[in-house]
Amino acid sequence: MTHRTTRQLRRMLAELHLPDPSDVEGLCAHLSRHLGRPIRLIATQLPTDLVCGLLVRTDKFDAILYDRRPGQPSGLVTWHQRHVIRHELAHLICGHHLAPVVESDVTDVLLPNVSPSGVRRLLGRTTFSDDAEREVEIIASMLTAAERQTPIGAPPTVVDRVDATLGSGWVTQR
Repeated sequence: MTHRTTRQLRRMLAELHLPDPSDVEGLCAHLSRHLGRPIRLIATQLPTDLVCGLLVRTDKFDAILYDRRPGQPSGLVTWHQRHVIRHELAHLICGHHLAPVVESDVTDVLLPNVSPSGVRRLLGRTTFSDDAEREVEIIASMLTAAERQTPIGAPPTVVDRVDATLGSGWVTQR
């Protein structure tokens, strides 16, 4: 894999004319149109000691599974979850293509009772090189910084830390 610079990655993002990065559903819809493939966001309970998010490619659509904790209100997507979703979207932006999994594998993962064996099978198919992970983390960080409207690498504010703990918008929407 060719190592891309931060400047090249920034240019790649600019050329996509992405919508507001805080709206992950809007990002998915925009990229879905750009890539010509549906992208589905699926909140499920994942084994967080192994993974916080997972990109699954099927023959018909791409699915981004992200961890939803028990008791988390439906429809609430926290700051960390949005970052995880952006990370998985960045794999698609960078063209890190996965081999499609067969429908039965997808069914095992998308069911409410995620079996560890199903997750392990998928994890074995979603490994990327260190360069690829570096690229997607830079892109996810750029999108997160754009959401926060603060420079990349700036320390989080007290509001950021409270929002990350209690859920996005909890402090600012009160």
